Amino acid sequence: MPQMWVRNAVAEGIGAFALTFVAILTIATGGLTSYALAQGLIVLALVAALGHVSGGHFNPAVTLGLLLGRRIDIVGAVMYWAAQLIGGIVAAVVVLLVMSRDVVSAAAPDPVSVAGLNIIGAMALEAIAVFVVVLVVFGTIVDQRAPLSAYPFAIGLAYVGGIFAIAELTGGALNPARGFGPAVVGGEWGGILSWLVGPLLGAVLAWAVFEFVIGAPPEVTDDAVLDAPTGDEAHARDNAPRRDERGVTARDGSQEPAPVLEAARPSQSSLKVGDSPTARFKRPRSASVSTESRRGQEPVPGHSPDPKPTPKSERDTDRERQPEPLSKPEPEPKPEPRPEPRPEPKPVTPEPEPVTPEPEPATPEPEPEPRPEPLPEPEPVTPEPEPGEPRKPDTPPPPPPPVARELPPEHKGLLDD
Repeated sequence: MPQMWVRNAVAEGIGAFALTFVAILTIATGGLTSYALAQGLIVLALVAALGHVSGGHFNPAVTLGLLLGRRIDIVGAVMYWAAQLIGGIVAAVVVLLVMSRDVVSAAAPDPVSVAGLNIIGAMALEAIAVFVVVLVVFGTIVDQRAPLSAYPFAIGLAYVGGIFAIAELTGGALNPARGFGPAVVGGEWGGILSWLVGPLLGAVLAWAVFEFVIGAPPEVTDDAVLDAPTGDEAHARDNAPRRDERGVTARDGSQEPAPVLEAARPSQSSLKVGDSPTARFKRPRSASVSTESRRGQEPVPGHSPDPKPTPKSERDTDRERQPEPLSKPEPEPKPEPRPEPRPEPKPVTPEPEPVTPEPEPATPEPEPEPRPEPLPEPEPVTPEPEPGEPRKPDTPPPPPPPVARELPPEHKGLLDD
């Protein structure tokens, strides 16, 4: 038995053991809220921790849905079912050894007898709840369009909602392995149709709805995503020298046959045991270059036909299948476009604002300057005589000499006569 099969089966058994162990103890010590939240949280943690190992089923109904969706083969599904049921039984035995048989028996799902609810109704409720869980698994893990990082939270919340809805009526198993362990150890088989048949029917219904109604379109496949060129490859492909139909390189004029590119795409039927829903993210890129068959190609002038192929080893064949590195041609410098001259903006002369003449302040008329009054003529001062000298009598000043008057010319002749 391959080591991978054993590893995946052990991971599924551990997950089913943890789910059943937590379910038995929360039912014995808590109520509906504790049971629902504990189941959702443990599913979230286990899917995040072991989902990349086995796919994170931990539920025979989930394994059945993925088997119908060709995500696992029949041998792997049988091994998963065996590991899950054994994990549930081991959990019930551990609780039996630690506590008592009554605690284990109380955890066995048993539909409550309420008005209008029989075993068929309980089975239908379990089928609907598991239908939601398996549909969430298909929509978050199998569908390529969904973000892969959200699937543990989505699956855990689906379990919480389903248990809250039907746990008071059917026991809320939502997992045949979780009901199988307490039923075997505790001897309670009354609700076997509800917790065994109901979840399996819900898984079949979820697969049919996803496959034929809301599933991914055929053109959106994981191979198309994996074979898409990356940024560097796309750049090299776009700048590679072009070849014509006969394989003549247009760069240097040399003639060589064009290689035939073939993409090796694995089919969905070539799935191995233990292939998990997350295996699409672990498959290597598959692309090979095959130059074995060049039939139907026209011979190139000046080129000898290819010799007969000689037997080669697998290593040489693998080397030939590796894609040839594409040489990146030197890009020709492109003339820089001359910038068009922009028209110079016309200077905008601002219109002069009308200036309102301000009224000139009235200048006061100058006042007439006062004429200076004529000074009185000084009186002649008569010097006083020295003592001992006789005082002279005051004599009037002598009269001014007569002024000769000029005669007019007509009177000058009279004087000459």
